[in-house]
Amino acid sequence: MSKLLSTFNKVSAPNTATVLLVGAEGTSKHKLAEAMLNIDTDFNLNMLTASSLPLPKDESDSRPPVNFVVFVIDLSNVLSMTIVESSVKYLDVDYFLGRCCFVVMKAEDPDNQNVEMMAVTGLSDVYQSPMLCGDVKTIRNCQCLARKLLSMVEIAGGFKFGVTPLLIDATRNTFNFEEEL
Repeated sequence: MSKLLSTFNKVSAPNTATVLLVGAEGTSKHKLAEAMLNIDTDFNLNMLTASSLPLPKDESDSRPPVNFVVFVIDLSNVLSMTIVESSVKYLDVDYFLGRCCFVVMKAEDPDNQNVEMMAVTGLSDVYQSPMLCGDVKTIRNCQCLARKLLSMVEIAGGFKFGVTPLLIDATRNTFNFEEEL
């Protein structure tokens, strides 16, 4: 599949991480990207946004390699869930080893939700990727969400000595114990 976004199709610039935020228009992905860029990091941060995957073919090689993908879902917008469900299929399996996550917006307001939270948690479980709930209504909440994402990006980009995305993923899983008969 040539349209598949792969982690290994380009080499990253030294001390640089690129984050791709994917989500429907109106999901606040631009505000979240801006908040991430406004936080000081020990590495250079590039932000890309897209309404959906696959990305257009890059003939000029001007697009940097993507180190981390954030799928943004707005629970008040059914289209945002549909876009993420179709877009996630264009991501190489390597991203699901600690290099992507789902961000759920407007989870605190169940009266205005048009997307079931169980559908989002199911998607997160199927792709074994973390899910963060947050909002960008206040500066404090936006910065908190941005910091959580930057922590994940730092690990995925290899800037956290001795910690790998696979290690984080291995410690993230919960184990279900069957009842003894």
